[in-house]
Amino acid sequence: MSQADTALTNAPWMAPLCERFGGLIAEQRLPHALLIDGAPGWGQSELATWLVHRLLGLSADQALDRIPELAHPNLRWVEPEGSNIPVDLVRSATHFATTTAQGNGVKVLVLNHAHFLQVAAANALLKTLEEPVPNTYLVLTTGYASRLLPTVRSRCQRFTLRGVQEEADAWLAEQSDRLGGAQADDLAALLFEFGGAPIQAANAQEAGVKPMVPLLTKALSNPNAGGMVADALSLMAPDTPAADLTLRWLRYVVGQAGGATHFAALKSCSSRRLLGFADELLAVQRQLLASNSVNTKGQVERLLVLWRGLASPG
Repeated sequence: MSQADTALTNAPWMAPLCERFGGLIAEQRLPHALLIDGAPGWGQSELATWLVHRLLGLSADQALDRIPELAHPNLRWVEPEGSNIPVDLVRSATHFATTTAQGNGVKVLVLNHAHFLQVAAANALLKTLEEPVPNTYLVLTTGYASRLLPTVRSRCQRFTLRGVQEEADAWLAEQSDRLGGAQADDLAALLFEFGGAPIQAANAQEAGVKPMVPLLTKALSNPNAGGMVADALSLMAPDTPAADLTLRWLRYVVGQAGGATHFAALKSCSSRRLLGFADELLAVQRQLLASNSVNTKGQVERLLVLWRGLASPG
């Protein structure tokens, strides 16, 4: 468990669901299939980790490795492989769900970022969702519930993580010491880039991720902006799809088009050109989310060249 996980007890927007889950567990009324959703980056994965600890009887400070081979024997934690969760991975996980728990305990199967389930993988999950296995819990997390097949959504009890931005801002400011004495400006920039999502911003800061503005500013004055691909990709937050990089970039572009002054070199750039570049970012984001075969480096290089062009009259 990361430090961000253990800090959740101090995250006020988490408290209602933690209390609700705790009560359902105590009353033995926790549903066998749960869908934890909400806006991306507010802590669905971390809340699932908290729930796993409670179900498996682990103390809050016990580490819990999510890699199946190293995790608790009664836990299977499934992560996307790039931009999808393949059917073979789900079949293996559902087989785990049918086996007997060790130590007469309960078993937990977590499908993290379940919106990446392929159609075949989602269909392979349906039988396990429809026919509860005694003492086995399925926990799905997502920041994009609408991307899940309706047949999957309808077979889970939905628990929505609702964030309050003021609480999140205050919580993140309190994490400065835990995050290595993070500079307030860097935290504020990451919070903006991640759409106000506190857990995503905190995890990025903890992993040493830097805000994008310095690199994007440099690229606007670099005739060889396309050669800055490695620098751009180094700004990716760990365990996030490459598409997140384009989304972070997009927020600056939309802000600039709306009158913000993130980049002095783009002061004379028209909103039409900026929004045209925003369309390019969205197109690349859709490609990256849809397939693992996209040439990420090539697409980022193309975007950097287009970005440099925005600083030129046109």
